[in-house]
Amino acid sequence: MNQFARVTVRFAIVAAALLAAACTQTVRSEVSRFHTMGITPNQQTVAIAPRGEQVGSPEFKFYADAVMQRLVGAGFTPAANADAADVIGFIDYTVGEGQTIFTSTPVYGSLGYGFGDPFYDPFYRGRGRRGSSAYGVVGTQTQADVIYQRTFKLELNDQITPGKLGDKVYEGKAVSNGTSASFARVGICLIDSIFANFPGGTGRTEVVAVNGEACLR
Repeated sequence: MNQFARVTVRFAIVAAALLAAACTQTVRSEVSRFHTMGITPNQQTVAIAPRGEQVGSPEFKFYADAVMQRLVGAGFTPAANADAADVIGFIDYTVGEGQTIFTSTPVYGSLGYGFGDPFYDPFYRGRGRRGSSAYGVVGTQTQADVIYQRTFKLELNDQITPGKLGDKVYEGKAVSNGTSASFARVGICLIDSIFANFPGGTGRTEVVAVNGEACLR
């Protein structure tokens, strides 16, 4: 390989490494939204209510507070209590069982001296022309990763009277796949994904990328 080719290969490897490093802190989620809401809420009061095992859970409160902050930023007003809320919100957060994914990548290296030179003699060590060293794929490397699916859901329901729900006005779901089995690791990132351009277009599924440096735990 000539000097120019070696420099080109090295530059490509360094560029790929830098690109990968730049992407490591980006969390991508597939976000689906269905709703009957307008572009902005009409200052309705809202409360986030626990269900089942969420009652009394500090983890639920952590995510509920994060959702409430974003709902307020979107135009809602926190209700004094759940009975006084115009809208009741429910959240759900889960991590699926891990699935092992195998990926293969090429391994590059020297292929030895080529025989493009008709005067090339592999046993000749004297002065004169020699064959050029070839560079290419010499094998593959297989890596096994366990991938987990992390899911966050948000529902908003009209409340007709205390304890009696009316129509469901919003459903949002964010799904992200990654090597961490901890929902807490990416939970805020998924919440941020749902609230990107909230409430968003209804009946749509899109990939939302958020800056992991601001939300990864």
